[in-house]
Amino acid sequence: MIDIARIVGERIRGLRTQKNISQESLALKAGISSSYIGKIERGEKNCSLLSIGKILNALDVTFEDFFKYVQPSNAANENTVLPIIISKLNRLSAHEQREVLDLLDVLFIIMKKSDS
Repeated sequence: MIDIARIVGERIRGLRTQKNISQESLALKAGISSSYIGKIERGEKNCSLLSIGKILNALDVTFEDFFKYVQPSNAANENTVLPIIISKLNRLSAHEQREVLDLLDVLFIIMKKSDS
């Protein structure tokens, strides 16, 4: 089963840290408690769309941009690693993302050689 609460929480945390906003500041801007923000980010709470809307408004992010990377499959056996990777990459600067891409290129070359 896909843990959508965890994936949504990681996406919120990624956007918040990317914008260099503390949980307390986000909570204040969104009009919800900072402990609730923490529980959402850890995937401990399944928040409502209203709460997500408040958080996204405080982060100045559209629903479209938010859910662009939160696309879990309905198939129970499908891999959920990709959304997590994307969420983690979104926390990095453009330069850091480029460095990760370069490392992946090297890793793929090594993996391809080991398959031969």
